[in-house]
Amino acid sequence: MPRYALQINTYVSLQISAQESRRKKKEFVDTLERKVELAVQELEEYKKKCELLQKQNSSLKTQLKSLKSLVANNNSMVMIKPDPDAAGELFDLTLFRIPLIHYI
Repeated sequence: MPRYALQINTYVSLQISAQESRRKKKEFVDTLERKVELAVQELEEYKKKCELLQKQNSSLKTQLKSLKSLVANNNSMVMIKPDPDAAGELFDLTLFRIPLIHYI
């Protein structure tokens, strides 16, 4: 093969190799761009979810605070009244035990 033909053959193979390299690079960059786009979308979804959860958390904290306040107010207003039925049962049980203790 003449030297000139060898140079042309080398030049063509280098052109093909360069073209293939550019194609692979473009494919790689396109893949990265798609991954970035998906990651950005996912991040936006997580931001929205986080914002919603923060609002729910704030609402629940407010509800908890008002319920605690309500319970505290009810506890301070409630007077402990003995249940007449429960006291009678306690009294009845005591009567049965006292004679047994005395006799032993």
